[in-house]
Amino acid sequence: MNNVIDILSEFTETAKKDILPQSRLIEDLNLTSLDVLDMAGAFEQAYDIEISDKDIKSLHTVQDIFDYVQEYA
Repeated sequence: MNNVIDILSEFTETAKKDILPQSRLIEDLNLTSLDVLDMAGAFEQAYDIEISDKDIKSLHTVQDIFDYVQEYA
């Protein structure tokens, strides 16, 4: 989970300590749709995975990202 938060922290002004599993990407972390795409690219690079556009649209919380990485990385 810490590595997921480390990557997310590059795209939000929210302090790492305030990024929680239930934090919503857009509503709580104030990410734009472009930020979400850039973030997905960072996860693809960090974990050597490919995240489809359909899957990106299903990632709404930090926990969603963690679960996705756990399943596909």
